[in-house]
Amino acid sequence: MPIRDWTGGGIVRLWVVGLALELTLIVVPVVWSGAVERRLAGQGVPPSSTAVRTPTPAARAFIRQALRDSLGLELSARGGTVDVRARSPRGDSLMAAARRSVIQLDTLAGKVQRTLLLICAAIYLPIPLLLAGITLYWRHARSRGGQHPTAAVV
Repeated sequence: MPIRDWTGGGIVRLWVVGLALELTLIVVPVVWSGAVERRLAGQGVPPSSTAVRTPTPAARAFIRQALRDSLGLELSARGGTVDVRARSPRGDSLMAAARRSVIQLDTLAGKVQRTLLLICAAIYLPIPLLLAGITLYWRHARSRGGQHPTAAVV
């Protein structure tokens, strides 16, 4: 049946099917990850959102001493933040390397974010664009009346 003979209800059904497919593309990964989490929890693996236990005071003291003695770094807690200070030339070089690493990590995170957005656009945009294109073509074919869509307008 030519597209110009389709009814408005047929176009609506096409959109409903297309949007259901789009919703399926969104919901299936969420349901899948929940199923994986439940399966891992059933095997005794803690969920990824499990809170990290705070170290004991003895473990904290050991970490502070190890950082101070081996790396030349000193930790000090102020409220909810931890301040790291260099106390030796080795500590200075480690702090500079850590700064560079954080900057590189931030740059890499931006690149990953852009790549993920492009992938999501490639996955999710074709369906609504195709539906919009079909709808516009249908409206154009209907507005031409009984003419064939490829017939020249005189």
